[in-house]
Amino acid sequence: MHRFSIAFLIPIFLSPAFCQYSHIPPGNIGIGGEIGDRIDRTIENNLMVLDLDNDFLQPFRDKKSSGGFIGLGMLIDSAVKLAAYSGEEEVIGRKDYLIDEALKTQEADGYLGMMKPESRLWSLWDIH
Repeated sequence: MHRFSIAFLIPIFLSPAFCQYSHIPPGNIGIGGEIGDRIDRTIENNLMVLDLDNDFLQPFRDKKSSGGFIGLGMLIDSAVKLAAYSGEEEVIGRKDYLIDEALKTQEADGYLGMMKPESRLWSLWDIH
């Protein structure tokens, strides 16, 4: 049976040359290649062309639903991440609009949803 000791590697990992890190601001990092292209296409051909008012916000303004799912929370999550990634004013503005308009639909008791009062907290999609 052969034994291998990694003890001789410890000085390498502790050497100043190996341990030097430099701070890179997140805004200075970009994603290129196929993945970067797909992210850019998602921003341009999805986020920036969605009908936010009619497809996502109006049900929260009306509060007439007895069931269903819109995905507003997932859209906000995606918009925040894509706006941070792109840094573009137009994308950031769209994200800000989406969040501001969603918050305007919150009721005095804290309810933020699309269900009519008698359906609240009984529907699977209203409680998460």
